[in-house]
Amino acid sequence: MRTNQLKRNRFRFLFSMIVLFSFPAFAQTSMVTGTVSSEEDGTPLPGVNVIEKGTTNGVVTNMDGEYSIEVSEDATLVFSY
Repeated sequence: MRTNQLKRNRFRFLFSMIVLFSFPAFAQTSMVTGTVSSEEDGTPLPGVNVIEKGTTNGVVTNMDGEYSIEVSEDATLVFSY
């Protein structure tokens, strides 16, 4: 009788861990890509910080002003140069 209870408790523990660690996999995210350019003459701006507001998730634009970042569905992007 005791071994059945131990097996049941182990199963419940493992099931709980699987459920707990699978929730981040279901989080809704989107890949956002773009190019940052100068408003004055339209030249691409390298080295611009693109950060998801309220997080530490961020990237820097490449030499052509391009960026690609994975963010949550309701994210706001903050650009700083």
